[in-house]
Amino acid sequence: MATNFISSNSISTTLRISASKSQVAMSKAIKEATTGRLADVGEGLGALAGRDVTLRAELLDMGKLVDTNALVGARLDVAQERISQLIDTAQSFQKDLLAARNSANPRSRLPSRISISPSSMCVTTPRMATAVLLPKNSSWGTSLTRSR
Repeated sequence: MATNFISSNSISTTLRISASKSQVAMSKAIKEATTGRLADVGEGLGALAGRDVTLRAELLDMGKLVDTNALVGARLDVAQERISQLIDTAQSFQKDLLAARNSANPRSRLPSRISISPSSMCVTTPRMATAVLLPKNSSWGTSLTRSR
């Protein structure tokens, strides 16, 4: 007659393993219920898990690019506005200069023409012409140019 007996150690080991598996399954179920996503994507998708992770990373990168582009767009708008203001200021200054030059004062010393050449730099006013000399050791030379 054959006797089969089961030791108490194997019974307790079996119960411990079963309880451990139940705890792992319960923690996965709780995580999936709270996040609304799979606890282990690889288990559900198998070979497609890598593609899912890659697509999520690319989606995050695209979101960052959209945010960065919005920031750059805002900075460009500010720069455009500043350049427009600078142009308006320059045009106003030019009008003031032309009005002062054309005023009744014939001895106005505002430049009517500025020319820059490699040999000298000349400023011509309505009644006088002057040239600014450059140093002799300059590669541009030192000649005077009189403009009218």
